[in-house]
Amino acid sequence: MTILINSPHEDQSIKSITSLKEYLQKNQKFNPNDPVFLIITTEKPLIKKNDYIPRIIPLPHKLSSTGSKSILLITKDPSTVFRSELSKNPKTQELIKEIYSLKKLKSISRNSKRLKNIFNEFDLILADHRINHFLPDILGTMFYVKHKKVPFTVQLAKPSIIKSIKSKSKLNQINKHKNHDSKVIKLEKCDSNYVLKQLKSIVKNSFFIPNENGNCLSVKIGYLSFTDKKLIENIDATLEYLCTSKFKPVGGLINGLKNIKSLNIKTSESIALPIINTAN
Repeated sequence: MTILINSPHEDQSIKSITSLKEYLQKNQKFNPNDPVFLIITTEKPLIKKNDYIPRIIPLPHKLSSTGSKSILLITKDPSTVFRSELSKNPKTQELIKEIYSLKKLKSISRNSKRLKNIFNEFDLILADHRINHFLPDILGTMFYVKHKKVPFTVQLAKPSIIKSIKSKSKLNQINKHKNHDSKVIKLEKCDSNYVLKQLKSIVKNSFFIPNENGNCLSVKIGYLSFTDKKLIENIDATLEYLCTSKFKPVGGLINGLKNIKSLNIKTSESIALPIINTAN
């Protein structure tokens, strides 16, 4: 399914992209490394309550490489098992610059200068999905206002449980330490390859964070160095993901073009130009 490509909107989209680049070149503001944003204004907010969780939008033409990012990972306590496993994999050891436990992060956050250093030092922050809900209060407005540097949630291992343990003595031993009465036991472990897979998806694709009090989304869809065709295909993939119900519950929140008030493209140095005239 496509929304722009081979539709009446495709010509308007190409004209807007061409005009955007011409405007920047004319005003000597054209930088091929500058990102291009798709600005989507919807009829109503997409969620009822903020959760501050970035949703990944898969793009056909990728945005970045993992090697270009300085990455911090925040884990539940203790971080020892996660640090040990991730250090055994040369790729995750190289990519993840620092690993903080939640306890360590709380300690750092008491000093505003140290917290600002984290903000400035790391391009990307990953958070264990089990502790992500604590982070807005710890990191505060510096990271969360206008979604400046909101942590991306990751699972440190694929969900894995023991559904049946035949040895009753072994079950009792595990339950004694884990405080479980059930025979379904969650395992505490870390899968470095699984973490790496999620990390690549975060870095290479785009994302959005819906807001309970607003109806405007800004989504990076490429760079000025991208050809018009690549930008169009990334815009099309973004709209398909946000408007199509098959991508629910993460995507599909807009539920069709009919729920979009306006659709524009811009850079940080340009005016916004319309992609689709929703009045038609």
